[in-house]
Amino acid sequence: MSRPQRILAFIIAYQERYGYTPMRAEIARGIGVTDGSLSEPLRLLEKISAIKRVPGKQRNIRLVERSAA
Repeated sequence: MSRPQRILAFIIAYQERYGYTPMRAEIARGIGVTDGSLSEPLRLLEKISAIKRVPGKQRNIRLVERSAA
């Protein structure tokens, strides 16, 4: 599983468990990487519309809902 896939799976599982999305530090701890190594994978997930980041929020990662085809 690629790093972006691991991050997305972690975000989804975290939100299902706690009812809100994780902070970057929680993602990093959860998948065993440094916070700094999340920038590119998060940018990629945002580019493919899997997530949306909201500036100025501590928990700024939002999952983008997928419509059923």
